Amino acid sequence: MAATTAALTAFFGVVVFVTGQIVLKFFVEPIQEQAKIKGEVSNALVFYANVEGGITKPELREEAQTKLRELAARLRASVSQIPYYISTPVQCRMFVRTGANA
Repeated sequence: MAATTAALTAFFGVVVFVTGQIVLKFFVEPIQEQAKIKGEVSNALVFYANVEGGITKPELREEAQTKLRELAARLRASVSQIPYYISTPVQCRMFVRTGANA
C-alpha cells in the first residue's frame, strides 16, 4: 500500500511538473517576451520623440524609422506566438466565426 501511494505521488508530481512547464513555455514566456518588447517600443518612442520630418538630419530620421519598424515587426511576431491571442477586431470576428485563432 505504501509503495502504491509513493508511486502515485511521484506520478502525479511529474504530471503537475510537465503541465506547469507546458503552460510556462506556451503562455507565460511569450507574454513576458511581448511585455519586454512593449517596453523597448516605449523606450524607442521616447528616445526618438524629437525626430521630426523636415527638421532633423536624414540619417537620424532613417535610424528612427528603421528602429521603430524593427520593433513593430518584433511586436507583431510576439503576438503570433501567444496561443489564442486575439489582437484586432477583425481577428476577433474571425475567431468567433471559425472557432480558430486567425
